[in-house]
Amino acid sequence: ESDMSLFFRFCPFPIYAITGTRGKSTTTALLGEMFKGVHPKTVVAGNISRSPLEDLDWLLEEKESVPVVLELSSWQIESLENIDRAPEIGVLTNIFPDHLNRYASLEAYAESKLQLFRHCKGEQKAILNADHEMVRVMSGQICCKKYWFSENQTVHDGVFLRDGQIICAVEGKEHVLGDTATMALKGTHNLLNALAASLSAHLAGVPADAIS
Repeated sequence: ESDMSLFFRFCPFPIYAITGTRGKSTTTALLGEMFKGVHPKTVVAGNISRSPLEDLDWLLEEKESVPVVLELSSWQIESLENIDRAPEIGVLTNIFPDHLNRYASLEAYAESKLQLFRHCKGEQKAILNADHEMVRVMSGQICCKKYWFSENQTVHDGVFLRDGQIICAVEGKEHVLGDTATMALKGTHNLLNALAASLSAHLAGVPADAIS
């Protein structure tokens, strides 16, 4: 067991989890802030430096649902192997060579990330980086409903950029979720993080004004 496996066992509320080699801390923080605009008690924890067990006692006493946003490292995901639960929404930001002193190959490291979606069922969702070749190739191993975020291309079932706006296209309908000109975080990497967080929040029911 780990603190993460115990939390997944006992947390009564929806879990939204972010993993990847880069960008997962920023994406986790962004999604947490989007949720807090609607649910002030939102929990943000995990690899971002706070154990979710610190919040479990009071969560178990809550009557209303509280969103939980977790950043997960590959080894935290590995500790969930025997937990028959997946996040309501799981985000994979990207996969780059990393921790290869621990894993036999890049492919083995990537497989550890994909285990986040191992127990997906029902209406649970995966949010994936359409601009990252390895993510696209390995997405066939993910069985739940897949959504995409992209800086470079128009995607169906996901978010993309058009004339400086973040466009969400889901189920044949388009929504504007934000304007890149108003973003405080600069840089292409943060734009991708914002796309991933915005799509996650939208699919979780967060209104566009809280996302923006």
